[in-house]
Amino acid sequence: MLARKAIHIQVSEDAHSSFRKLCIDHKVTMQEIIEFFVLGILDEKPAMVGILESVSKAKKSKTVKRVSTVEHDAIYNAINGDD
Repeated sequence: MLARKAIHIQVSEDAHSSFRKLCIDHKVTMQEIIEFFVLGILDEKPAMVGILESVSKAKKSKTVKRVSTVEHDAIYNAINGDD
């Protein structure tokens, strides 16, 4: 059996909930999605490498990304005191 290593990341509660719901809707686990992406990068799949390069370029140029719908809703709810 292959040894496995854990990856620990933090995302907002709203992003986590939305990601989890999407995974459940598609009958996959969050781990399966992350592992698929990681293996895609390692296998040099163009779509996956393209995402990696886009993130790298945005970080280098310190480009502010647009606020996602999930983040927008969380900010709106925080301002209005909704839970």
